[in-house]
Amino acid sequence: MNRTVMFVLLLSALSCGRSSFFPLKRSNEWRFSGIIGALRISAGPDSTDGIYTLTYFDSLGTPLWNEGILPVNEQILWKSFEPIVPGENLMKFAPPLPLLTDVPGPGLVEALQIMSGPDTVSIQISEMVYEYDLERADPVTVPAGSYAHCLILRTQIRYLETVTAPLLAGENTWWYARGVGPVKYELPGGSGELISFRLH
Repeated sequence: MNRTVMFVLLLSALSCGRSSFFPLKRSNEWRFSGIIGALRISAGPDSTDGIYTLTYFDSLGTPLWNEGILPVNEQILWKSFEPIVPGENLMKFAPPLPLLTDVPGPGLVEALQIMSGPDTVSIQISEMVYEYDLERADPVTVPAGSYAHCLILRTQIRYLETVTAPLLAGENTWWYARGVGPVKYELPGGSGELISFRLH
């Protein structure tokens, strides 16, 4: 099957909108096995810019980081990453990075890193390459159930220069089920599967 036909099939699979694969409503929550114990939509949409805040937790319920995401015309874009650990960097992406979208990724991205210490705040702008691949996935079975209509999202971030804290570097893979949201993940630090979820 040639790439054009595959692209058309992917677009038709996504035609109901990428947001149907990641239901965005405050307090929606997904619980996983593995290093990420839970994901919760903790705020949003913000009244000024429409951004939702996703909070990730470890298996003990300790918050790990927040991400700012923005739904635009049934697409979902990634605007920011903020570790909750004191002293870690806040990152803002320009342009926003695609998460669930059939629009090609930006490739070269600038990440604004705001680093804070006890007495100082410094800003570093880093150039990185963002590679992005979204495609239909085979049916997925996890402890929370079996899902026939899934997408698989693979992303990889590579820094073009040496940075103090190369956050997010490496390859990340997430599976999303229509009407459910994230159901499985593989990250550099480990993997996990959906155990339960609550949608509002």
